[in-house]
Amino acid sequence: MGYIENNLLQDEKIIYQTKVHYIIFLGPVLLLILSFIILFFRDIATGYLAHVIFFLGLTSLFFALIIYFTSEFTITNKRVVIKYGFLKRVTFEMNLEKIEEIQIEQTILGRILNFGTIIIRGTGGTYQVFKGISEPIYFRNKIQTNFN
Repeated sequence: MGYIENNLLQDEKIIYQTKVHYIIFLGPVLLLILSFIILFFRDIATGYLAHVIFFLGLTSLFFALIIYFTSEFTITNKRVVIKYGFLKRVTFEMNLEKIEEIQIEQTILGRILNFGTIIIRGTGGTYQVFKGISEPIYFRNKIQTNFN
């Protein structure tokens, strides 16, 4: 059970949950592939470079896994709850009645692979930005249909 399941309010039900998009693994995987390519065609100087690139790829893959498994984006029948972070946990909770605007930003690659940034603006001018969310348009539609 995740953070959100353990912290539901009375009579609160989860309507929709999503995660960070798998695109966060693209950079680390490309670094690992590059290190193997360099290692395959190596001499002494490029062998060291391959090891450095491999270490960077492995380190960035580790952090991407932490981000992927510790991020939760949830819509309930009462609020939007977003949690991320491992050592430092950050949570964002906003009642559905307090949401004034939901803005989505997507690049061309984001539109093709269905990921993007969601900006939630609440009453009083508060806003929060969440990058790399999988299916951002569906996420927004679930908030709007659940609220109405």
